[in-house]
Amino acid sequence: MNAEHPPQAQATPHLNSQEPESPVQQAVSQQSLTEDAYDEAPSPAVYWGILAAGITLLLLLPDEASWVDTRRGWFTQPMTGSALGLSIMTLFAGWRVITGYRNWHPNRQLMDELMNAVSGYRVALLSSVLFFFYINSLDVIGFVPASLLFVTTLLWLSRLLNRLWFLAALGTLTALVLIFRVGLSLWLPDVWLYEQLPVQWADFANQYL
Repeated sequence: MNAEHPPQAQATPHLNSQEPESPVQQAVSQQSLTEDAYDEAPSPAVYWGILAAGITLLLLLPDEASWVDTRRGWFTQPMTGSALGLSIMTLFAGWRVITGYRNWHPNRQLMDELMNAVSGYRVALLSSVLFFFYINSLDVIGFVPASLLFVTTLLWLSRLLNRLWFLAALGTLTALVLIFRVGLSLWLPDVWLYEQLPVQWADFANQYL
């Protein structure tokens, strides 16, 4: 005898309808999105520091790299490359300061932003210090040894120092010597280290190293 089962009620699907957010919830959500965007954006204090450094270096440029009387063209002047690079850096830093200052969080101090930004640019600051020592060692140990030591140190800090990159650095230095020393006949002052060598070796090293 087949027992009749009572018909089961079919379950109606439940539609998950989101209730509209209240104005308070919308304000909180908007504030959280603004804070997240602010945390991801670079601090304007970084660009303030770059702008101040660029202006200072441009003002000191005439004293550090004076104009040289030459017939080879203005592009061979010692200050040309530095002036071009510093001008581009200063212009872009000024543009970032103007456009990025409106996104600066008003509850945080500029010096706090600058100190927090400095900690995130340790590699760049260390590279700047190494470049300072590199420039001041050119007239002590020579262009090729100083450049090779500087580039090798940067490769080591970047964890890229291997046989391939070391040979690439040597090839680049060789090309620079052939272009500027042999091709354009641009010479640097005599080096202290090479003056300790015999006369013939000293002349060769001062010309090509």
